Parts: sequence; structure tokens; C-alpha cells
Amino acid sequence: MQTKESLYRFGAKFMGMALLFATLSNGATSYISKMTVSSQEYYTAYWTTRCAQSMHASPPGATDPLACDRLTPEATLSARSIKPLVATNNGLGILSTEFLLKLVKDLLGLGFISGSIYLIVRRGAPVVNIEAAWTLTLLIAYSTILFFVSILFNGVFIGLVGARSMIFLFFAVVGQWFARHIDYLANCAGVLILIEALLMFAEVFQGVIISDIPFHFPLNIKPSGTLTLSNSAGTFAVAALAFYHAFSPARSHFFLLIFLVIAMVLLSGSATGILCIALFLFAILISNMVLRWRLFLVFACLASGAGLFLFLPEVTGRPDLFIGSLGTRLDRFFTALLHRDMMQTIFGSGLGVNTNAALTLFGQGKVFSGLVTGQGGALPLDSTVTSFLVQIGIVGTLLFYLVLYWAAANDSKARLFYLIIAVSSLTLNINEVFPVNYLLGFALAHSAWQAQIAMGSE
Repeated sequence: MQTKESLYRFGAKFMGMALLFATLSNGATSYISKMTVSSQEYYTAYWTTRCAQSMHASPPGATDPLACDRLTPEATLSARSIKPLVATNNGLGILSTEFLLKLVKDLLGLGFISGSIYLIVRRGAPVVNIEAAWTLTLLIAYSTILFFVSILFNGVFIGLVGARSMIFLFFAVVGQWFARHIDYLANCAGVLILIEALLMFAEVFQGVIISDIPFHFPLNIKPSGTLTLSNSAGTFAVAALAFYHAFSPARSHFFLLIFLVIAMVLLSGSATGILCIALFLFAILISNMVLRWRLFLVFACLASGAGLFLFLPEVTGRPDLFIGSLGTRLDRFFTALLHRDMMQTIFGSGLGVNTNAALTLFGQGKVFSGLVTGQGGALPLDSTVTSFLVQIGIVGTLLFYLVLYWAAANDSKARLFYLIIAVSSLTLNINEVFPVNYLLGFALAHSAWQAQIAMGSE
């Protein structure tokens, strides 16, 4: 028994360090490009080339060269005139190198699943209890059905892409052994926050400016570290902080991490990150307040939250935040909800349909079953709600949020983490944001283990 527990502890420590390494590797080429290219024109050229290879070639919009859908025709023509391939000589990375670095996270996920299955089969490691984790079991069973539906109507590859986006469910099923030692991963999440914060601070002073939108800080830049996109960086920072708060036994560096996370979300200009860190801090304050002051604090927090929400366009430097970003998300949500066959809307079109990975690999011209389309082709879906609505329908989407509710109810330590995940899911495909999706899988494994203990079947 002691030998088995020692093996579990070693595996948990290794997984924590491996996740840290995979996160740094995943966005390494993007980070290097921002840190080594001295010319804004070359940087724009680089992203023009990358965007031309994907589904967004040169649609009209603002002039942020990092976001493909904001490259203007004028910027595109100007960039192409200076031969954008020259930019690859400035550390922007070769495709094969970038592919291999991004592949690390997938190999890590497959390695964890394979290793866990080995421990279950050969070492008698525990597996998820179906009765205790009934909501999780329902979502897994339903997603499995939609996986085969996708293979039937969209092909094997799209089904596999969809299964990849649901990897957090695999972790929850086979990760019971890991749940016992999740504190190692929590400490690594804290270390990762520190590293990403340092990378983002370095990017502020050394990196190429990627946004021409006036930013309400002395520095006109929206850093993202190795998280690739600023919104992903801000969301990761808060989610990792909530994960650390939930599962780190000592929380010895909690206040330092709070300071770093606040700095990260402000510098990144992530509206989702700013709202989530405000919500996280309010919840911490309320939970530590004496009972007679809690009601007053709740009203104060609501008033402050409303004010913060109204000033988000100013804080993030995005005056069109509500009309542009929020409006676009709502438009895509209602398109997915109202502009498809009723049966597909209710039950889904299959895993992988309209995921970011599928559209990036196949382009927006590829037609899948139940494809959500807009002007010019397929619509990339930029929220978990809308993405799940297309893939697993209203039924599956409700099951996903039921799982979050069930997990929070059975695992009091992780409630704040699940709250952050739920809020972030409204503006991001949280199941496709690495490493947040991995953290979600490990947290669900822990919650399933806690539910099993509560039933007395551990």
C-alpha cells in the first residue's frame, strides 16, 4: 500500500512539472516572435501570412495585427509588399517547430490518460464511481454518443478533434488516483502564475506593440506571455489562482499571487479576467467577513461590480467592448440557437463541429453536419455556451453546467474555482483554453472523489 501511494505521489509531482513545461512550450513560438521582432511592419506581415493560411484572410475591421479578424485590407497589402516570409528569420518560428511545441500538451494529456489506465488495470487504482458522480456520468455518456454521431456525419477526424476538446472528461474519469495528491499540481499552478507574470512584464518592456487601441496605462501593449491571446492569459491567471486557493494546503504565497494576477489581468486588458478577479476577491472577502457585515458587503460588492462593468470599456481600452465583442457573441449565440434544425439544436450536431481547432484545420469553407454559418462561411464560436450548443445541443450544454453545479456542491474547497470557470465560459471556449481545460479535468476528478467519500464508498 505504501509503495502504491509513493507511486501516486511521484506521478502527481511529475504531472505538475510536466503541465508547467507544456504551458510554456505551447505558446513559445508566439512569445519569441513578439520578443524578437523589432519592426511593427514585419510583425504585421507575420500575422498576415498566418491568417491567410487560416479562415480569416483579410476581413475589414480595426487594425490589431494579432487578431486575424481585425486586419484591414490596407494593412494586409502593405504587409505583403515587404515579403512576410522574411519575418521567419527573426525568431518567428518554423511551422514544424511550432507544431512540435504545441503537440507537447496533447502528448501530456494522452500520457496521463494512458498512465492512469495502466494504474487502474495493473495497480488497482480507483476509478470514478458512477453512482456518486451521476451527473458526470450522464455528460460522459451523452458526449460519447455525440462523438459517434460526429464520426458518422462529419468523419473520423472531426470526431477526434471533438474528443480532444472534451479531454477534461477523460481526466475526471481516470484521475481518481491523482485527486488524492492534487496539492502538488496546485503548487505548480502557483509557480506557473509567477513565471507567466514575469514573461508578461518582460513583454511589456521588450515586446512588439500588438494593439493600436489607446490603452489606459503608460504602456501601449496587451501582453499574453505564452498563453498566446491576452484574453486567454487573463482568464488563465484567475482560474489558476482559484485552483491554487482551492487545493494548495498552505497557500503560503497566496497574497503575492493575488498581486501578480491583478497585474496580469490589467496589463492584458482582458475584460473577462478583470470581471473574474473582481468576483474572486469579492467572494473571498464575503467568506471571511463576520455574519452581521456580510449583507452590507454583498450590496457594496454588487454596486462596485456594476460600476466596474460600466467602466470596462475604459479600463480595457476597448470602447466598442459591449457593442463589438459582446454583441458579436450574442449574435453567434442566437445564430446557433435559432438558425439550425430543431433536432440538432436540442440534441447537438456532434463533437468537433465548429470548434476552433476544426475550423483552423479545415478552413471555413468546409461543410460539416449542422454547421453554423454566417456571412462569408462558418462562424468561429467564441464561448463555451455557444460551442457546446452546436456540438452537444441544449441537452448537453445543460448537462455541462449541471456538472459544474454538482461538483461545486460536493467539493466545497473548489466552489470558487467552478464559479470562475462558469463565468469565463460565457466569453471563452474554456474547454479549448490550455491549461485551464486540464485544471478543470483534475478538479472534477477531485470532486468525484469527494462525492465518493461522502457516500461512504471510498
